[in-house]
Amino acid sequence: MPSQFSGFDYSFFLFQWSFAIAERTQFVAYLVYSSFLTGFVYPIVAHWVWSVDGWLGAAATSRLFGVGAIDFAGSGVVHMVGGIAGL
Repeated sequence: MPSQFSGFDYSFFLFQWSFAIAERTQFVAYLVYSSFLTGFVYPIVAHWVWSVDGWLGAAATSRLFGVGAIDFAGSGVVHMVGGIAGL
């Protein structure tokens, strides 16, 4: 909920975030999972799609099944990684 004086109320954001994961995971496990996802998984998948050398890239010469992926504004990679991680 934005504050009329400071522009954004960070305490409200942190309060909502804390109850979104409260009693669902341990905090250390959440930090390890988040670090693994953002440090290792996401950069690899982003390289696959956004790099010329990636096997899913639209400009790659040796593509999987001869087709590539065109990712508009990066939403495909972000939602693919999040969706698969959520399973």
